[in-house]
Amino acid sequence: MVSKKFLFALLLCFIVLVGAIGVYAYIVSNQTSVELVRMDVSNGLILEVDKTVYELGENVTITFTNNSTKTVGLSSPWPFIIRNSEGRMVAPGAVAGKAVYLFPGKSLTRVWNQMDHLSIPTAMVPTGIYTAELYKLLVPTEAELSVSFKIVS
Repeated sequence: MVSKKFLFALLLCFIVLVGAIGVYAYIVSNQTSVELVRMDVSNGLILEVDKTVYELGENVTITFTNNSTKTVGLSSPWPFIIRNSEGRMVAPGAVAGKAVYLFPGKSLTRVWNQMDHLSIPTAMVPTGIYTAELYKLLVPTEAELSVSFKIVS
């Protein structure tokens, strides 16, 4: 015959185990696989978004600032690539246009409307984590700037 103390201890262990599993599931479901980074800085070059969390359909403002001592050449007027969390490009960089030169202390700001420009037909991107990367500088540099943000409903 099993004692009441043993049954009580067994029940208590079960309750603690279920609680621990619940806490773990809550933590895992609320984690993001990518740390959200609002600003990236390298050699006086700064890439930033105005915030790290956006509502679905809200404009994402991306700014590249040249705080170096040299003029920076960008390959196009839209020098950013937007990728989803799987790495798929949803907004290409280097749309047709002439090069843009950014003098020291100057910034270039662009707005992304959360449209997947590579889908057919063009559609709003789903919620998730996205990364904006500086596309290509005309003058070779070691700067590989990127920022990440989340789109929520």
